[in-house]
Amino acid sequence: MLPLASTTSRTVNLTYQASEKHGEQLAQVRFALTFGPADPTTRGMHAPIVPPVVSGPTIPVTYDLRGVRNVSNPTLLVSEPGRVNPSTGFVYRPIYSLQLSALAGTVQVPVSALQGGGIYGINIRFGNVKGSPLNSDFAYTRVAPAGSARPPAPLLSQNDSKPGHFLEVPYGGSFQLSWDVSGTENADGATLEVSAAGPGALNNWNPFNNPNGSQRDQNGADTGSAAFVPLPGVKGTVTLNAKKLGLAPTMNHVVRVLPTRSGDADGEAGEVGSAAAGEASEVSTITMDGVLATDSGFANNGFGIDQHGNRGFLTSQQQLANGTVLTSLETFDQTTNAILKTVGSQKNALYFTNGWGIWGGSVGLFGLVDLNTSANAYNLLNLANGTAGRAWTPPSPDTLQIGEGAANQVDDHAAFLAYDSTAPSNSTAWRLLTSDIAANTFGPLIDLSPAVTSMGFPVFSGIGQNTATNQASTPATDFNNFCGPPTIVTVDLGTGTLSSFPAVTSGFAYGMAVDATTNRAVVPTICDGLAGIYDVGQKTGVAVNPKGSVNLYPAIDATRGLIVMDQVVPADFGINNNAMSSAVVMDERGNVLATIEQFFFFNTFLTIAANNLQLNPATRTAYTLGPGQQELAPFNY
Repeated sequence: MLPLASTTSRTVNLTYQASEKHGEQLAQVRFALTFGPADPTTRGMHAPIVPPVVSGPTIPVTYDLRGVRNVSNPTLLVSEPGRVNPSTGFVYRPIYSLQLSALAGTVQVPVSALQGGGIYGINIRFGNVKGSPLNSDFAYTRVAPAGSARPPAPLLSQNDSKPGHFLEVPYGGSFQLSWDVSGTENADGATLEVSAAGPGALNNWNPFNNPNGSQRDQNGADTGSAAFVPLPGVKGTVTLNAKKLGLAPTMNHVVRVLPTRSGDADGEAGEVGSAAAGEASEVSTITMDGVLATDSGFANNGFGIDQHGNRGFLTSQQQLANGTVLTSLETFDQTTNAILKTVGSQKNALYFTNGWGIWGGSVGLFGLVDLNTSANAYNLLNLANGTAGRAWTPPSPDTLQIGEGAANQVDDHAAFLAYDSTAPSNSTAWRLLTSDIAANTFGPLIDLSPAVTSMGFPVFSGIGQNTATNQASTPATDFNNFCGPPTIVTVDLGTGTLSSFPAVTSGFAYGMAVDATTNRAVVPTICDGLAGIYDVGQKTGVAVNPKGSVNLYPAIDATRGLIVMDQVVPADFGINNNAMSSAVVMDERGNVLATIEQFFFFNTFLTIAANNLQLNPATRTAYTLGPGQQELAPFNY
């Protein structure tokens, strides 16, 4: 038998034989197999040995690096609670380290240096090869400094419903929470903790960073809990308001209770005057609606926000299991976000808007397409009483496809992108249509094709309108040169005169908004992740960095000179395990003033040529789409 480790080469003589079924030898060959020298070390290292549960002041960690190759400056590492190894979070951050002076032994990790109770991962970083760290396997221990008993998850109910672990409440609604930590030894109180909103960019539906923890989730790096509220006694029922607790509309939160005992908090569960009596409970789930249609359909076919009142409307659509499509048109109150009235409901049809829903004078406009015939019909909408008004009848309904409408609540003189299906090619098909909506009158079609003759396959995506200069602006991108710079096309709505200038960013344009006060416009682009801010009158622009990426649906608050855009990927993606989609607020010089991170724009198809972020500057509120585009998400900017 050859030794596994040797300073010299080792040779094995082998004989291979081929035989028939009955043993007759058909062929035979002999050869030597030589193994080179091998040292008695291994490239990997087993996990250190730790107790499964620790209730004392230290964690004993036994390790053995003898026989491990490439050992250099070995260091013991302890994870954050809950983020026990690099697989349990996009970002892995050890919170405790200890330089090891011997190749084998037992060291003590002080529990006081950790973040309270919870499950921790412990490993040893024992070397480095060509810039890549060498790590042992992980060992796991449950730290339970105040005892390992865990109370049951709190129960949630509303309006005398049966208490359970899942609850959906309307916007601003109240609910009942029942808890019981009486089974935890020494507990004489409890604290309710509401998690950060989810799901995050990593599809995490339970955002608590320290499950089984004994203190508030606030590690200083990942988004922490939204609320931490002392409860009266070890068990009972309280009524709470979802909005006052800080729940993000349309998003998912989980709630838990932490048992406490009177005494110095010492950095653990509860407010000053209470300390952890045990680990946090399991969780229950609660969601506060935003604007949810009464038929619970999807809200991605368009909506409208009145900037001069407190009404709005949304369109809803869904397909049943039997294939039937249901659709509805509903008005809502911007103060309560409650549905006021169902204006209409249909089967096998779709209510929609053309990317913008309300013009000056609170004039609403909606469309209805028959899914059997593909015929479109448009009507005005009376927001005040929630009724459909007179028909709006654009020209050539069989051949002129009405596209996105420009944001305008100054008057009812509208500008729409349009597409002429009778044109010989895509390059010559793009038009601009103007209309006095309330009067149902239309200006002559303006041909946009002279501005994009150099493009192989032009696509206009976004339109802005300046009522002060009577001008519309729209970015055009050559789809055949997807990451090339767009062209900004301006149109005099009185004369139809076209002008254009090159954009200062690169890639397909994801919308446009224009400030009629300053005549500045914003256009985000996909390939470079930037946005161009333009002086439309001077035909100049500057590229700005909104920090996040995939910026779309730009909107402008002309009262304050603010730009607001949705961001699919937030600026802190990669450094925050609970990172979420966001809305970025900038001034018109491109300075990022705020990032509102409480949305989820992943796992769904986000349409272009739509104003799916709309503002009401009078109340400084905004509306965009919730997860899966199933409802509208209101927020303050």
